[in-house]
Amino acid sequence: MGNCMFSLGSWLIDTLGFGVKRSKVPTDDEDDDHIDRDEIVITKIEEMEAYCKPLIFLRFCGQTSSETDTDTNAEKGPQNTGSYLQMLDALIRTLPKDELKEGFCQNKAFQGLLWKIADRRHRDEESEQRCYRRLLRDSRRFEKVFLERAAKKAENKEEPYSEELHEQHAEYWGTRQQLLAGKVICDWLSEDDQPSMDAIYGVLLNPTAGRVGPGDSGFVHSLLYDNSGEWAHHSAVHDAFGYLFTFHQTGPGYNYMYRSFFDADNPLAGQISGIDFWKKYVAEVETKLKVIENFRSV
Repeated sequence: MGNCMFSLGSWLIDTLGFGVKRSKVPTDDEDDDHIDRDEIVITKIEEMEAYCKPLIFLRFCGQTSSETDTDTNAEKGPQNTGSYLQMLDALIRTLPKDELKEGFCQNKAFQGLLWKIADRRHRDEESEQRCYRRLLRDSRRFEKVFLERAAKKAENKEEPYSEELHEQHAEYWGTRQQLLAGKVICDWLSEDDQPSMDAIYGVLLNPTAGRVGPGDSGFVHSLLYDNSGEWAHHSAVHDAFGYLFTFHQTGPGYNYMYRSFFDADNPLAGQISGIDFWKKYVAEVETKLKVIENFRSV
């Protein structure tokens, strides 16, 4: 199954009421006298819930993790989506700063790795060749985003590269958890008239996103990560939204459920409200799935 909801997930959303109707969020230039600020917050929360809820049903073509261990590369051998993503990340890091310019994603080594990823990543309805063309097309958008970020980081005398996922956590590459965070990043970087970039490019922009705790967390992640529970889903979107707000000035920031007293750029924001949302929603999904499993025709 590709980067889309399972048919069961679609049925649950459409039939059993998992989805939330998306409402128009008033814009800043509308007449303030006619806008109830509490209603704006409620609408934003509903919009965010409508975005987040389908994420729980997503699985990714080529993901390296299993259903019971969503943050660990379970594939044997070096030839899998995770190892190729790690190679792409390493390739970018080995480029000197003066070579990080327009066209750096068009070299043969980069495109060769994209072809290998396409062999694993292609969706059910597309061939390897079509997937490769899609990844190649998206690479141009990724390059633009990467270079814009690099320019802003240079102004602060920071290195242009993405936050590093260290070798001791190499099993995280290509997992459902990493790709889920990558998808959120790409969704919110997309323009209105374009589909989102493939999730692999969100991964390359922030390889550590989705790990519980700060950055390339080890102890905290191993202590709290719960596979497909509230901590896993909260960490994926919380990290992604925090990254987007910090480096691309888009999205709600860490306070993605709009209920925190902390500023949107503070990692402490959104922790309690995010965990609370996902805890309730995961329990709701599990309950309804049990009803389906126990259903018997008479």
